[in-house]
Amino acid sequence: MLSRRPKRWCVCAFLVFFLLLCVGRVHAQEEPVEEDVVPTYLPQQEEGFQRLWIQRQEAIAAGDLGERQLEEIIQQKLDQGIINLWEYALLVMREGMTLVDKEEAVKLGEFAQRMAPDLPSVYFYAAHTLLKKDSLKLYPAIEQTLKGIKA
Repeated sequence: MLSRRPKRWCVCAFLVFFLLLCVGRVHAQEEPVEEDVVPTYLPQQEEGFQRLWIQRQEAIAAGDLGERQLEEIIQQKLDQGIINLWEYALLVMREGMTLVDKEEAVKLGEFAQRMAPDLPSVYFYAAHTLLKKDSLKLYPAIEQTLKGIKA
């Protein structure tokens, strides 16, 4: 005899799908943001991070994504034994939200995850950008959402 109660995995799958669907609809209704908006806030970290961040802002002004500077920031973080750079990860996510090119937004999401692996919002941001890039590929977005819940 079959039980009338749904299995737990069915309920969890439905809730994750519903959450992703709602998040996509909420962000779709937001007003567009200007492309040239660059955050002026600079976190109070060591001088090396600030110098690299300023170089990255100059690269962005020149039309580049600033990937080299982000790699250097992450490498410096690892060299100094710092686990999380939350402020910089949040700034990278904020910049990614202003981008029109979804592929670049996904790249910034990956950089944000590497900067602050213990910050759940970077995984939720990555899931959101993956859904915006290709709304038919749900598995990577669900995987990122689950990582955010675990973080």
